[in-house]
Amino acid sequence: IIITVPQASVAESITSKTRKLNQNAKIIVRTRYVSEVEHLEKLGADEVIPEETTFVDRITSYLAGA
Repeated sequence: IIITVPQASVAESITSKTRKLNQNAKIIVRTRYVSEVEHLEKLGADEVIPEETTFVDRITSYLAGA
């Protein structure tokens, strides 16, 4: 699942609920700030990509290795 909502609280909720529903789901989250990365990973995100990085490059690389 790829989560790209702009609100951090919504991304956190989706991440947490998705992880509870499916422990094996691959969860990729786009976030605005690097400071949000660690929290989203603790909620169950496999990959968190801050907007400061190039989203397209990172998502393509991650999916190619999946």
